Amino acid sequence: MDNENFYAIIQKNRAILSDPENLKCTCPNTFCEWFGKCKECVAQHRYHGKHLPTCLQFILKDKITALAETAEMYTGDKERSTAEHWRYVHETDENER
Repeated sequence: MDNENFYAIIQKNRAILSDPENLKCTCPNTFCEWFGKCKECVAQHRYHGKHLPTCLQFILKDKITALAETAEMYTGDKERSTAEHWRYVHETDENER
């Protein structure tokens, strides 16, 4: 890749990031303590190293499913944290104050 093409990619990324719609948290778990705090969310997922944040899982899901099928294996979704889990966390935090 030459410098001009690289610069064009950077300009395109800057344009993408200048749109507030592209900066919104896409996590479906709106009760999560880190909802909308993407930097902190990604940091803790990196620290624990067990799985990707929900908002990034779509990037790999189809690729991993296809790979698993070639090995005659099955993939499935894991149980997600529920709103009830997060209500309990918030209530417990309030009671401890």
